[in-house]
Amino acid sequence: MKVLRTEVIAVCENGKFRGIVTQRDVVNVLATAGEPLKESAGSMMNKNWPVVSPDEDILRAADVMVSSGVRVLPVVNDGKLLGLLSLANLAQKSRGIAAVVYCKAIKLETLCAAQARESVALAETT
Repeated sequence: MKVLRTEVIAVCENGKFRGIVTQRDVVNVLATAGEPLKESAGSMMNKNWPVVSPDEDILRAADVMVSSGVRVLPVVNDGKLLGLLSLANLAQKSRGIAAVVYCKAIKLETLCAAQARESVALAETT
């Protein structure tokens, strides 16, 4: 990851996309596994990472990023990984799209924080 200067690595098997390994996944394994160097990518990958198709509308892809809380989406067609679409890619192509994604992310973060505060308040009263 350091050499490639990336925060995620796609995991494929027999030409098919299987999941994503993030920096956080690697750190968690290093911190908790008894023998972290013996862990496989398959054992630490996120198997339910959201994906988009190559003909997905770019605003829809941005919505998927925001609602899923991810900055990178695998572009998959018939199970085959075609590439990775990142928030940085979106920003390079269109400042307008980047602004929309940023605003949606702020709204989502604010909503999640409000829901967390409500849950804490409810837990404290019971």
